Amino acid sequence: MIMTGNATAAQEQSASSPSFSLAGPQGLRLQIDDDPARAAAAWQALQGQGAATIYQARDFVQSWMETRGRARGEALLIVSLWRDGEPLMLLPLRLYERHGVRLASFPGGSDSNINMPLMRAGWQPRDAGSLRRWLLDAIARHAGIDVYHLNSMPRQLDGQSNPLAGDEAVPAASNLHEGALMEDFDALMRERRGRKARTKYNWKMNRLKEIGELVFTWAREPAEQERLLDVFIRQKLERFNRLGIPTQFDKPDFRAFMLRLASAGGDDATHRPLELFCLKVGDRCAPSTAAASTTAG
Repeated sequence: MIMTGNATAAQEQSASSPSFSLAGPQGLRLQIDDDPARAAAAWQALQGQGAATIYQARDFVQSWMETRGRARGEALLIVSLWRDGEPLMLLPLRLYERHGVRLASFPGGSDSNINMPLMRAGWQPRDAGSLRRWLLDAIARHAGIDVYHLNSMPRQLDGQSNPLAGDEAVPAASNLHEGALMEDFDALMRERRGRKARTKYNWKMNRLKEIGELVFTWAREPAEQERLLDVFIRQKLERFNRLGIPTQFDKPDFRAFMLRLASAGGDDATHRPLELFCLKVGDRCAPSTAAASTTAG
């Protein structure tokens, strides 16, 4: 966590004013919005290039804030850095209060596994440390932030360094792993799984075929999305309860968030940020899966 010490006077400034702007170092300009529509063009431009994850994509952030964030009384702030009229970085933040302290963190909370700003491909600040200090101080003064809770940040992603992850950052208990998928599933299995694991997989698939016909289902219509989402949540709850792990899957706002995200692409089923799948064994949905993508808006 980062303490700011800017609260008392800054809280008199409203974070709801239209597009707060401030000149910064290195020829940069800071812009702060609380209306996602005003940041839409920069958001769309940056999430399609450079280092990006689903957790900072516009559909994910807005879906989460309008459901889970709203249930907690949290507010959204969109911070962007510009140079010569071009967006270089965008940082969505959620604002909330705990015990009289105003905090800023990444949208998504525990539903987000990796957090960092969206950045223009190839852009890196000349002095990340000084920029980070100036940026966080300027945001805190404008929005009345007492403490930043910036968690689950990688030091770099896809070869692009994270300017918010300074040397003082505490390493996570476990590392993040990523890998490219392949169109050829058999080739992917051969590359990522050993012979013993592949044999076990084939044995399981053959046992399932003995139970009933295997049918792969991809939820494209709203009614099917709701049905598969309920199956997904039920299966997750059963597994977590069996393991004795606390979970948020039974919360109404979690279901609302997932459903909002699954339908965010509208009628264009090829550009939805969340897809729901099921492998049917006869009439029963055996495993269900939710897959997220940054291809949507």
